[in-house]
Amino acid sequence: MTRKATHDRHGSHAGRGFRYQDAVAVMLALRIWANLDPRATIVPEGNDDIERRSAAGSELVQVKSRREDLGELPLASARNYITELWDRHDKFTPHASRLELILEQGIIDHETSADGGIVPSAKLASKLPGNARGKGLLAKTDVRQVSSPNADSIAIIMDRTGCAPIVAALSVAQLLHEVGTLADDNGRLKPDTYRGLSTSDTDRIVTHTLAATDVEAIQAALRNGACEPADFLTPLDDSEFYLGVDVQPGHVAAGLVVPRLQPREALARGLESRGAALVAGPSGAGKSAIMWDTAYSLRHTIRWYRLLRIDQNDLPALRQLVRTLLANPDSPIGFVVDDIGRRGTEGWDALTLEFAAVPGVVLLGSIREEDLFLLQGRSRAAEVRAEPDKDLARRIFEELKHTGRTEWAGWQEPWNRSRGLVLEYVHVLTAGRRFEETLAGQVDARQSDPARAPELSILRVVALTGAAGASANADRLPAVLSFPEEDVGRNLRRLVDEHLVRVDLDGGLAGLHQLRSAELVRLTHAVPPPTIATTFARAVGTVSSSDLEPLTADGMRNRSVSQDAAIAALSARIQSDLSLETLTAALRGLGTAWIANAVDAWLATENVQALPPTQVGTAAMFGLAGTTIPAC
Repeated sequence: MTRKATHDRHGSHAGRGFRYQDAVAVMLALRIWANLDPRATIVPEGNDDIERRSAAGSELVQVKSRREDLGELPLASARNYITELWDRHDKFTPHASRLELILEQGIIDHETSADGGIVPSAKLASKLPGNARGKGLLAKTDVRQVSSPNADSIAIIMDRTGCAPIVAALSVAQLLHEVGTLADDNGRLKPDTYRGLSTSDTDRIVTHTLAATDVEAIQAALRNGACEPADFLTPLDDSEFYLGVDVQPGHVAAGLVVPRLQPREALARGLESRGAALVAGPSGAGKSAIMWDTAYSLRHTIRWYRLLRIDQNDLPALRQLVRTLLANPDSPIGFVVDDIGRRGTEGWDALTLEFAAVPGVVLLGSIREEDLFLLQGRSRAAEVRAEPDKDLARRIFEELKHTGRTEWAGWQEPWNRSRGLVLEYVHVLTAGRRFEETLAGQVDARQSDPARAPELSILRVVALTGAAGASANADRLPAVLSFPEEDVGRNLRRLVDEHLVRVDLDGGLAGLHQLRSAELVRLTHAVPPPTIATTFARAVGTVSSSDLEPLTADGMRNRSVSQDAAIAALSARIQSDLSLETLTAALRGLGTAWIANAVDAWLATENVQALPPTQVGTAAMFGLAGTTIPAC
């Protein structure tokens, strides 16, 4: 596997192994710059994947990436990598003074030291050539594990300069670009003319980047709440994960998400070919897990930012962020949007249109199947389906069985019960029954006990907001429900303890997952009072202005809230707030619901129902264009 046979490195085209390889080269250059390693010039794609050249001679470095889901490296693979490195050593005169094998994952049955060092065991050494040549080469071979070269590089720059993490990340991005350029050049040069990154080159790039970086401009888009860096370094060991929660980057970092390789690879190809990709499917199909796992797998090169909203008013700040971060094809900026339908399909359309021709920017999102038809620029992004996957079901079962989280003897029966929904499947495995049954029991316990009526009132509001992907403001609940603050706090604690409500870091009240919240809405409104319209009016009074849009759209589209009831509730909120943000969010919500309902009505017509699913989009385009196809 050599880059010399591949010169097209734009975007993500280079292949995962090479992207990891570039990140390792940058880390090695920075270690030399920071005086952590002896002085040398780092030559990408020199006489090996990476070559260190110094007055003392050359050192060959072979770099091997490995997907995390594959686990540690088998002994046979480690033996093959070491012998390949030795064969490489023998081809060049003078011979390299040191040899190094850098691995993304550790080796089975081997300890990894705090600095990443791995000492080959006697068992591994016995599989290597044992003659005098082998013993001599083993003595000058180092094996190291480097799981997160980008994170290591950022830490080195921060320790040396005291700069902010985002500025250090920008310096690493510039170094990645330089390493990519050198690697491409070396693929066309002869060994005696290979180019490398010297200590002075590294210092020049870092110093120039730090001096030229406008931290204020970078933080503008972050400060106004439009986006935040995706944190793949901090594991989120969430005890509620297997109850069904919205997947976060920390869940992937903690190893809680089981990778789905086929959609992951399809999304990566979509990002390569179009610069934008979507994973679509019903609620509970595992869209967010696939999306974040894909982003995590590409983290060595792409600098990911999570969009907390997609409002056209934020585009200038995002444009400035992209310019200031110097996005380029060798170190792209990636924006992630979870549940596009909830955050506003028109915002995604504006985003894809804005960055379609911008090199070094990629867009990754998740969307419910029914929201796809709301996208006007649907063709600008590759689409991947979160399809039921029996192999995934088997792997999830094996993982939960191994960790003692399930008592089922096999995976097939709970998978059949789950109707192909990953969220439902995990709940069946861990709780022993479908989550609808679990939630029904929790609701019944409250309905049969008059003393727990306040819990039900709170739960109805939080469930309705949670079903829309919004969150309720705890401070507003007492006034909206006419309960004392102490009563609200006491009843909330019970709901949190039973995993019916979650308190966010900012104090917002949310459901664990939209699908669970939707089921709680159904269960708590099976017999009125109150009606959905009453709960909707209460919910409107508890959410932030920015959440009015998804709450309104979801209420009118999926919860049978009538237009009149929605307008009445929104009018009351607008009169109490008297802010432009509240007014525009309410109008956008009404507009989104009207469009969605119109699309649903059109899809339900007899003519459309008669079309194959693959032709529905074409029919819609012809209809919008007013095109009539003459009969043959």
